[in-house]
Order: sequence, then structure tokens, then C-alpha cells
Amino acid sequence: MIERLSERVGPTGSLEGEGLANILGRPPFDPLTLVLREAGQNIWDARLRTEVPRMQVRIRELSDKQAAALRMALRSGDAREEEPANSDALQRCLADQRPIRVLEICDYGTSGLVGSIDPQSSVSNFVRFFFTIGSAHFKDGDGGTYGYGRSSLYLAGAARTILVHSRLSTESSVERFMASRIGNSYDRRSVRGDIARFTGRHFWGVRNEGDRIAPLEGDQAAVLAQQLGMPHRESTQSGTTILIPWPDIPDNRPGERIAQILLHNLWPKLVSTSGKNAMRIEVEQDGQPVPVPDPKNHPHYSLFARSLLAVRTRLESSGATPIHVHRPNYTTGHIAFESSQRLHGEMAESELDDTPERTFESGVHHVALMRPSELVVRYLNFPDVADGNDWAGVFMCSDDSEIRNAFAASEPPAHDDWVPDRLTGSEATIVRVTKKTRIPEAVNRRFGIQSGLTSSSAGNERSLASAADKFAKGFLSGSGTAPDVQSSGSGGASSGGARLRRAAVHALRVEGESTVATFKTGLIGEGPVRVRATATIDGLGRSELPPEVMLPHVLRWVTPEGAVIDGDECTINSKNDFYFDVVFMGEYAVVPKCELMDS
Repeated sequence: MIERLSERVGPTGSLEGEGLANILGRPPFDPLTLVLREAGQNIWDARLRTEVPRMQVRIRELSDKQAAALRMALRSGDAREEEPANSDALQRCLADQRPIRVLEICDYGTSGLVGSIDPQSSVSNFVRFFFTIGSAHFKDGDGGTYGYGRSSLYLAGAARTILVHSRLSTESSVERFMASRIGNSYDRRSVRGDIARFTGRHFWGVRNEGDRIAPLEGDQAAVLAQQLGMPHRESTQSGTTILIPWPDIPDNRPGERIAQILLHNLWPKLVSTSGKNAMRIEVEQDGQPVPVPDPKNHPHYSLFARSLLAVRTRLESSGATPIHVHRPNYTTGHIAFESSQRLHGEMAESELDDTPERTFESGVHHVALMRPSELVVRYLNFPDVADGNDWAGVFMCSDDSEIRNAFAASEPPAHDDWVPDRLTGSEATIVRVTKKTRIPEAVNRRFGIQSGLTSSSAGNERSLASAADKFAKGFLSGSGTAPDVQSSGSGGASSGGARLRRAAVHALRVEGESTVATFKTGLIGEGPVRVRATATIDGLGRSELPPEVMLPHVLRWVTPEGAVIDGDECTINSKNDFYFDVVFMGEYAVVPKCELMDS
């Protein structure tokens, strides 16, 4: 028979339920995304090295018998220890007689919740999962850090309750069942008038003397799991099933939503079908399989998949470029890129308004950040570094333990970013320089954009002459100019009451072996006016140029409506932005010039 233990505040205090529920802070994920990311990483960390792990996510409705078994199990316990009704979300859920929906996260080919069940004698998988919060287990930086993300399992359901069945990967094939809940701290007064304080944490299992709780084991565990409709496990199918009742999932096509979340966050696990990097992921809704797209054939994730294959080799011959950080002198990881010939286009319409793929709504121009465990930490967006086509990059930090640990320690509890401010000394330098300097530099080199011509320059009203300072000695004669004010040729031209806004850099891209700079201008005053655009190399005349340098020239204009006008002349008739493209070849600064012409 299953019993409940409501945890009392210890003699030196305890971490209370509110603190556990809020320990993740406010990550930029909804509860479902957060729990699936965390579960995927936990499964990967617990995998057996002898087989390919499998993750199965099921959304289903309990039958009447299964719902009765759930209610009976969770209503057990001493009423004198119960949380007050005004704050007890579990009792409110149990009182609701509508059908009970559950989210199940099942894994196979993993170790299961092995080890000691006594939190005072050991820090085992079982103890770490149910009892311990905050114990360091970097595992050489491969997975999580302090296990705070397990609280996401509780936050994913309205009752903040989980029921867990596990078959251990031991010769005895032990089965264990235990439930747990994170509620709110509260006080209870005994019949003698004493005050007992409770943390808000509750556990269901077998109560022992001295306020201890143990899991159901053997046949008892298997029978209760069966009564709840949890997957039956053969003696060789080690792993864990986590059942989350009343999950926070919209009713609109939940299976498809789950599949998309898994693809967006765990696609690296699907790039290989066998070997050390492989994982199987399945989704089931009400007994019917929901396909998880193959990232290798997906219009967006295929670019990341090909980049990952290159990064895994860590070979420059395969397209993996090392990233170096000096002082301290480390190779912090490798980066690789893949481009598509497909132009940016509109995404297919979806009934799921908040699909994670909307990250790429304006096109794929992102770098996926990850550690060797290959969970996507985040996608860095480079919206101005593109040539109109989709491209993707993958950066994976080094497998060196010092590097891995630095990046792992920089992650918030939700593992959704690398934050160098969380670190000090050389660790902070490793993460900060890699993320904020070296990765953007690698993107710029890949797309032929030189330092000084990055997306941070877009919209700057000065010319591109700052680049000449860095490259003049090696490429052009002279020392460059980088004027403090834009030369008069690129200022606002005027004619009577009509003037043009100063031409400003809008974007840079590569076309073939040439670079194209897009500038924007517009009308001040009344139009229309005819305009001719030209471009020069800042600081040098034609006679001073090396013979191999192609002179910059204007290719086309683009109107606010998107009409393309070939050549260097255009009629500007509105105050909206007009754009003109200048093509050039070489590492020099381009200065645009707009001249008003007679109508």
C-alpha cells in the first residue's frame, strides 16, 4: 500500500517548496519546452553505452480505472499533514471529475533510477532525482550542473506532481515506484497546540520510522504502474517513466506541438541513427504515433545537421574551423557552416501560432551553440549577415574538461544561454571571448565581411572607411582614412526644396567573388527627384589603385515597394527608404555619393 510523507522543516531549516518552484528563474521557455529539454538531456546523461537510448513522449487520457487508481494513490496519507486546502493545487485537481490528461516521458536503454534510496548515506541517481537539490555533478561538463532543471518536471503540471516508475539496469532488474510533489510551505497545529512546519514537499511510497520514505519495489511497483497505464517493461528494458498529470499543454494538436519542440531542441540526437551520438525519439498522442521530422531532410534543420557532422570531425579539411582564445591560450571549440541556395521565403502556414520553428520566420541565419553533450543551448541570430539565402552554423565547445566545465558553469539552471558574468578569471574569458567575439568573427569571415563591416555597422552614417585602417597596409598603399565625419560626397544632396537623406549602410552580402554593400537613402522635402548614385574608394584616386582592384559601381536600386531598377539612376518620389547596391571586390572602404539630376 502506498503512503504519503509530507516533509517537515528540519532543525536547521530546509529549502521550501516556493524556493524549489522558483529556482529556475524566468527562462525564455514555456513549461512544456522546458520539461522536454530537461528530460532529453537527463535521458542522454543516463544512457547505457551498450545500446542506442530511446525517448518516448506520450500524451493521453486516463481510463476510468486508471483515473481511479491515480486518485486513490495521491489521496493517501495522514490528513493532519496535508497542505491547507486554500493552497493545495493537487486536491483541487483531484476533486475535478473531468477526464484526466497525462504527459508521460519514457526512456529505454538507460540506467534507470539506480543506487541507494537513503539520502543520508549516498548521492545516487535515485537520491539525486527525488531528494537532493544543488549537489554538483558536472560529469566532466557533459550534462547538467546542479540538477535544478528537475524542478521543470513539477512545473509542467497544474498539480506540480510526478509519478515515477523505473526499472534498474542491474542483474536483479529491480523495479521502483515513487511519486513526489512540490507545493507551498505551511504550518499545522497539533491537538496539543504545538506548531509543525512543513516545507511543501510531499513523497508517496513506503513510510519508515523516523520520517523516512522509500519507493515501492518489485511486484508492488509493477502493479501500480500497470494500474496507471504506464508502459510495461520487460526484464531487459531498463529505464524510467515519468507521468505528469494535468499537464500544461494547449489542447490544439498537442502531439504535433511536442514533436516540433523535440525537433527544435534535440535535433542533434537525430543526426545519427547508430553509434555514440545516436538517439531515438518518438511521440504518441492517444495511442497513435506522431512523426518527428528527420532533421537531415528538413528545410531548416538540415543546414544545422550538415554543420554538426562537420563539427564532430574537428577537422578543417571537413569544414570545422577551430576557435582560439588568447590569454589564456585555448582552442575553445570548433564551428562549421552550411548554406542553402534557397532564398529566404515565408514559412508554411501552421495552426500552431507559437511553433518553435518561428525562430526562423525571417530566414535561417543562426549559429546553434552546444556543448559536447549536443543539446542546443541557444540559437545566435545574425540577421544582417546574409546574402538572401538561408545559412546555418554550429559551434561546439571543446571536449577538454577545463573548457567543458567553463561553458557548463556559465549556463543558467535552464541551460538556455552562456553567461560569462556567472564566472570569474580565465573561465569568464573563455566563454565571453568565444561567444561575443570569436563566433561573430567566424561568421563574418565565412560570408566575406571584414572587421569593421559587421552588422553592428548597419545604419551607421559614417562611411566604411574604418575597415581601411586595418587592411590598408597589406592591400592598398597609404594608411587609410577613417574620417570622423562622412565625406561631403555622401552627405545629403539638395536641389531647391528637395533634399536627400545621408546615405547609410544597410547590409552587406557576398555575390560570387564580390561583396555587395546596400545603402539606403530617402527624400526630404517634396519630390519627385531624379538621382544618380556613384561610389568611390575612400582616400585613393583611380590612378593610385593596384590594377587588380575592381572599381566599385552601382548595380541597381530597390524602391520601397520592392521594385528593382537596374543601373545607377532612379526617381525618388517618397520619403520611404530607397536602397541602392554597390558591388566591389577587395578589402577597402566604399564611399557612396548621391547626386540630384535635372528632371
